[in-house]
Amino acid sequence: MTVTSWKDDNSGGYCKFFKWIDAPVCERAKQIIPGLLRMLNEQKAKNRNLETEVEKLKEKSRFLQSVNCSLEKKIDH
Repeated sequence: MTVTSWKDDNSGGYCKFFKWIDAPVCERAKQIIPGLLRMLNEQKAKNRNLETEVEKLKEKSRFLQSVNCSLEKKIDH
């Protein structure tokens, strides 16, 4: 199995169990890919935060709907 690491500093000095095989990559790709990966990770983090916010809003909406139903029942009686 071959795994590609896109860390900025891929020295490989800490791994004692695997041999690093780095395929040749052009200089432009070395400049672009780490930045793209950082941006992707940032977008994933923002997405997780937004998903959490959506769940909170859904919960608040359910609560408000139940309060509204309770109030409507009191008005009808």
